[in-house]
Formats: sequence, C-alpha cells, structure tokens
Amino acid sequence: LLLYAKVGSVLFSPSLSAGPSATAQKPTLTLDPPWSTVFRGESVTLMCSTSHPPGRGFTWYHNDKSLRSTIKNSLRIEYTEMSDTGRYQCEAPGSGRSDPVLLTISNDWLILQAPYYAMFEGDPLRLRCYGWRGAKVSGISYYRDGANVEPSHVNSELFIKQAKTRDSGRYHCTGSMRTEVIVTKVSSPKVSISVQELFSSPVLRAAHSGDPIEGSPVTLSCVTQLNPQKSDTLLQRFFYKDSRALGEAWSSPDYHIPVSGLQDSGSYHCEVQFSSVWKQSPKLKIAVKRIPVSRVSLEVQPLRGQVTEGERLVLNCSVTMGTGPITFSWHREDSNQALRTETRSSQRMVYEISAATETDTGEYYCMASNGNAPAPSPRVKVAVKGALPRPGGPERLSLAIRSAGGCWGDTVAGLGLLRGTRPMAVAAGSPREGRSLRAGL
Repeated sequence: LLLYAKVGSVLFSPSLSAGPSATAQKPTLTLDPPWSTVFRGESVTLMCSTSHPPGRGFTWYHNDKSLRSTIKNSLRIEYTEMSDTGRYQCEAPGSGRSDPVLLTISNDWLILQAPYYAMFEGDPLRLRCYGWRGAKVSGISYYRDGANVEPSHVNSELFIKQAKTRDSGRYHCTGSMRTEVIVTKVSSPKVSISVQELFSSPVLRAAHSGDPIEGSPVTLSCVTQLNPQKSDTLLQRFFYKDSRALGEAWSSPDYHIPVSGLQDSGSYHCEVQFSSVWKQSPKLKIAVKRIPVSRVSLEVQPLRGQVTEGERLVLNCSVTMGTGPITFSWHREDSNQALRTETRSSQRMVYEISAATETDTGEYYCMASNGNAPAPSPRVKVAVKGALPRPGGPERLSLAIRSAGGCWGDTVAGLGLLRGTRPMAVAAGSPREGRSLRAGL
C-alpha cells in the first residue's frame, strides 16, 4: 500500500479573498469548482470580476509574480500540477489587484475540500470528503480538532447551514476506499477553517456621563465593529427598555430621547442583526434624576403692588431650580383655599385678576412643587385704591350741611365733597325752581 503524504492545507484568514464580499474598488477572484484543494490532474478555472467596464485585458499573478495576460476575464488551468499550488491574484485596468486566493494541489488518496473564500458567521459552510479522481468513499466521518462531528456517519458532504465562530477549527475526514488493489480506511490531511466574526458584540453607551437630568436629551449608541471585509454590510439595530422593544428596526446606531422624564428610567439594551446573525449588548441602567423645586419667587404687576380699582392684577410665580412638571398654586393670607392651582412643565406660571377691587387688597404668596414638599415664595403686599373720576364726567357730590335749620327757597351753605378731591363750597336752591347743585370755587 502506497500512501502519499500531505502536500499542503488551507488556512483561512482576513488576508484571503472575501469572495462575494469583496469591495467594488478592486476585482474579485473566484474559483470553479469552488474548492481550495483539488487533486493533481484536475482542472480549475479562475474568474476575475470587476465593476469597471472591460479594458484591454486582465493580468494574472501566481505567488506575486506575473503569470500571463488574457483578453477574457477567465484563466483555465488544465491538468493541474503540484507546482500550481500557491496564491493567485488578478488585475483589471484601473481597478488594482484582487485579494489573493490560495489554491492547493494534492496528491493524497483522500482530501477534505472547503470553500476557497473567507467564511463569516451566518454563511453556509459546505465541506466535501473527496476521493482520488472521484473514487467511491464509504463510511465517511468528519472530525473537528480531533473530535467526531455529529452525525457520526454522513454523506460525502458536511453542510452547516449557518456557520458560527465556534465552528472554527482543524477539520479532517476519514472513509474507506479502494487504494491500489485493496479497500482500506484512509484519512484526509487536516484543513484549518476559520469562521470570522461578521461584527463584534454590541455595546450600548450613553452620550452623557452620569445620570441624565430630567428634561435633558438622552442619546444611546449601539456600538459595534464590522469586519473590514464586510464594510458594505447594512446592519439593523433594535433598542429595548425593560425588555420591551422601542419601535421597529433602526439603521442608525443611535436612539434619541429629546426630552427625558422619570418614566424613561430603566434597563436598556440593544440588538444588532444581519440576516440570521443576532447579537445582544449587555444591559445599561438609566436613572433620570429630578431636581427639586427651590428659590420660589412671586412678582406683582403693577410694580410694588399698587393697583387702582378696575385695573388688571398679575401675580407671576417662578422657580429658579426644578425639573419636570411643576404644580403652582396662589394664596392670600386670609384664605384657607388656594386661589388657583395649575400643573405644567414650566418654571413660570401667571395668575391674573382682570379687574381688581378693594376686596383684593392683602398679602399674597405662591407655592411650587414637582413631587416633593411644596416650596413657598416670600409674601407680597397688594393695595387696591379707589378709582379717579374720568375727565369731563359727572361729579358725584356729598353735601355736608352746616346748619340744621332753613327751608325751601333759602340759600344753604355747605361743603361739597367730591370723591378723591379737595372740599369745595357749594350753594343749593329749591328744586321747585328747577336749579341743580353746582360746584363752587
């Protein structure tokens, strides 16, 4: 029995071709059949694909040395030899060189064939246990890092629908086949397969440092890193609060809360998805802080609280500190009940008396609270004075009689009192004479 030693194996690394994932700036080199290892004497076709219009031709490289130039974008190697093992690249005018592809030519009885391009999590992984020149192989078993891969007996191919990073390792297969004149159990050379991360596990970060203050904006960023060979992959992100989804998928890595409130406190996390690949971030606790109300003040208009009867009285209650909805109330010293109570997300509120009367005279204060004990303002005095007469209007007189005697027709001396003016002397006649009271100087 003559068995040939292993000539080479395939190691997948970021430096190898990304196959379908290569960027548009340079050509993509593919193999047909799509295996990294073939037997000596078999044929392989190399294809050079580019997004640029075809130029004058394509240049092919083997182990960084120019191999040949072709008009077509394909190069066929008929009846491969051991010397054909190595790294291949192609170059198209104006596009640069492709990423390298490693091709191994084997002289073994049994080989494990794996894809020539780099594998990423979520990709389908297909392995084939292949006998010399297509010879029949029975009782095939696959092994990873020396351990049998279930199921123990499979067909000539092992198919992993969605590869994961844990599927990385050194694989080989065994099987029974006819070598020379007898049937014997043979083993393939080992092949290193690396299933790379498509993107890193996400981390949820808050743009601010420390707990946010109520009313301030909050931005959460779901941070992950794409594999450089997959930089054109469009990821979707999902944000959760207390395990409940915050809307649909986001293409942006950021989730914004324009105005944060106490209800936004909770445990947040994000998930990143591409096709069948899902990854979840650790949880991030957000505690929105409320600033208690302080430094409450009450301003009166008109200034100094001097109001003429019938004028508008404005009581402006404000706070210097305090977040969230604030409840304002206005009070007068001689009243057990609030004159008015209102809650709004504002640090200033106004209570207005459209037409003040003398009964509105007194001391006023306001109180404000955002859930804590109400904080009062200093007291402000308000004095409502009587209204002045309108110019040219009727004069209202009160007559103070100096003499208790007299009769109709006599002249009466009295003191006319015009409200809001100095005393005036007046004379009054008999009403039967048709004379009315008049002001005297």
